[in-house]
Amino acid sequence: MKNIIGTLGWGAVEGLTLTGTEMARYTRQIQQYCIENTRLGIPIFTVSESLHGAVQDGATIFPQAVALGCTFNPGLAYQMTKAISGELKAMGVNQVLSPVIDVIHELRWGRVEESFGEDPFLVSQMGVHEINGYIDGGISPMLKVLGPHGIPTSGLNLASTEAGERDLREFYLKPYEVAVKRTGVNAVMTAYNSTNRIPNTASKWLLTDLLRTEWGFKGYTYSDWGAVSMLYSFHKVAADAEEAAKMALEAGTDLEASSDCYARIPEMVRSGKLDIKYVDQACSRVLYAKFKAGLFENPYGLPLKNTMQKCIPKNTSRCHAEYRKKVWCWQRTTTTCCRST
Repeated sequence: MKNIIGTLGWGAVEGLTLTGTEMARYTRQIQQYCIENTRLGIPIFTVSESLHGAVQDGATIFPQAVALGCTFNPGLAYQMTKAISGELKAMGVNQVLSPVIDVIHELRWGRVEESFGEDPFLVSQMGVHEINGYIDGGISPMLKVLGPHGIPTSGLNLASTEAGERDLREFYLKPYEVAVKRTGVNAVMTAYNSTNRIPNTASKWLLTDLLRTEWGFKGYTYSDWGAVSMLYSFHKVAADAEEAAKMALEAGTDLEASSDCYARIPEMVRSGKLDIKYVDQACSRVLYAKFKAGLFENPYGLPLKNTMQKCIPKNTSRCHAEYRKKVWCWQRTTTTCCRST
């Protein structure tokens, strides 16, 4: 672990391919190392995915968001994420890459099921209740993915979205504005596509002017996987990884996920290519989110013994009777609503 992490620490760590018991064991080991063996001892975000249940093997599977949206019942969204939070905490997770609050106006897009539907009011209400369910359950939720993600050109994932500012504000970005202003969410993921040919991960208007200055967001932004490196490998707006890192950081992308462009930042600062104020700014935002999530008071979550006892069984048929009953009710409700709409 020393060879991988060193003495500087990390912002977050993910374990999406692990089982529940593996997640509980390894996240605790990594968290302990970062607190006890890095220079500043700052706890990390232990991150998982849970669009309709924790992604770890053995976790409870709930209906997809589009089915939940068909119920027009925000209370179900709250109950679902509150229940999911208990499983996430049992696995040592303190932050989740959820909910998706894209407004869907392009049915050819292959990720329609990840969001609640086509109406910004419905998406906003369901999103707010999912967020509050996570927060009340002790999990830090992450809005995703900021940018008009649900109307890509020709329905192709990653394709640019073409939309005027009025449509952006009134339709595609409205759920994000509502969520930021009405909940305590402190993490937002940037979309890896572009808006009007400007990559969202490098958009100062989106990540700073709108999200922070206008809406008042105080937390941190997290790039969608590989979004920073896509600035030069896909969007072709940066010449190389160094320029991509500079563009993203200065625009307001605080943490890079699944690529290593930000590894060049220390040398860029030393050589004068990047003002250190942008590094300080990003670090302060990540620290703010960690403080608000309570990581400095309780970085480990449940005691390991309790965690292993409560962790999700590999055989889902052994799931608690209470969860089986809840999931059956949700499935029956969402199926009925889907058939009637």
